[in-house]
This record gives sequence, structure tokens and C-alpha cells, in this order.
Amino acid sequence: MTFSIQFLTSLHILLTIISFPDIRVTNEMISKDTNLSHEQVRKLIRKLKSANILTFQNGTGKATLAKKANEITLWDIYYAVENENLESLNKFALQMPYSILGENEKTVILSNIENSLKTLKESLSQRTLETIKDELDIKNNQIAF
Repeated sequence: MTFSIQFLTSLHILLTIISFPDIRVTNEMISKDTNLSHEQVRKLIRKLKSANILTFQNGTGKATLAKKANEITLWDIYYAVENENLESLNKFALQMPYSILGENEKTVILSNIENSLKTLKESLSQRTLETIKDELDIKNNQIAF
């Protein structure tokens, strides 16, 4: 399984927000950093908000985490932005018509998808947004700016 731009951009959004708590992180900032359109960034922000990962302060529109960074796992982020794609994989496999490869093709494909997702979930669930932020801080402190 690969990581999509949605997941990586969402991680970037959240890391930017917690790295600069005193400023209002804007779509324009994220778009410039990631070279994605404002609309792509807005869609991701909506997904993160729907998943109760991000919240916005009334009046200022400033984004903040809805939970503590050590309570948000990488799986939470991944699932928030990828769940539609994960559901599409299963739907596609289930809706496959008769195949010359045999009637067990769906079973084999779904089994492999489920096993891969289980492994991915277990791995990403062990890491939190806070651990990634800490690693980033350590790396940045090692570099002389």
C-alpha cells in the first residue's frame, strides 16, 4: 500500500498547525507548501473536521486540533482522508463480474486487501501526531539554519 497525497498533505496541515500555534494557518499557506489547489486543501480540511481531528475557533476561523496531538494516531488521519477510497476498493472487488481467472478471484483479492489494511492500521495506530512532531523537532534542531 502506498500513501496518497491526501494523507501526506493532511499530515502536513496538522503538523503546521501544531508547530505554529500562534498564527492562523491558511489554505493559501498549505497550497503554497504542497503545490496543491486551494480546493484540494479545503476538501482535506473538511474531511479532517468531519473526523473530529480539526476544529475551528468561532470568529477567527483559526484551526486547532480537536484532541490532543498524542491522542490522534496516524491511522486516524489516514482513515479520515482515505476511507472513501478504502470503501471503493471493497465495492470494486465485490462488484467484479465473472472473471476468466475463476470465481475465487474476489475472495483472494478481498482477503489480500483486508490483510494489507490490517497491517497498515496496526502500524499507523502505534504512531501519533505528537510523535511525528517530536521527530520533526529533533531533526530540525540537528540542522543549523
